[in-house]
Amino acid sequence: MVKLTRRQLAKYTVDKLLDGQRPPVIAARLVAVLSSQKRKNEAELLLADINRELEDRGLLAQAQITSAHPLSAEQLQELTTQVKKLAQVRAVNIVTHLDKRLLGGVKIETANHSWDKTVRRQLESIRGAV
Repeated sequence: MVKLTRRQLAKYTVDKLLDGQRPPVIAARLVAVLSSQKRKNEAELLLADINRELEDRGLLAQAQITSAHPLSAEQLQELTTQVKKLAQVRAVNIVTHLDKRLLGGVKIETANHSWDKTVRRQLESIRGAV
């Protein structure tokens, strides 16, 4: 049996999604492949590869946004617009996290990009420059 790389599986997954195949059918096939190759522990890594492939193709960015305080709907909309533009994708799915240690600002991470516009990072940058 040929062992497919995670990148090959991710490309296959995105191709099938674009062909209109239903996600549960694709997921069942992926589980079968990982299971038959005794690679079940790679499921999370495969999901990351699929996210990377979606972003590489300009389709979707899964954005993790960390802030010190809850973001308003208006702020989330502005961040969505900015991530679309910066990552050059058609759509963005945002998941927010709170981290009081940041003091203020936001940190944004997608499969291929990272932007750290937090007060904490700015203070660390100033400290490093002195």
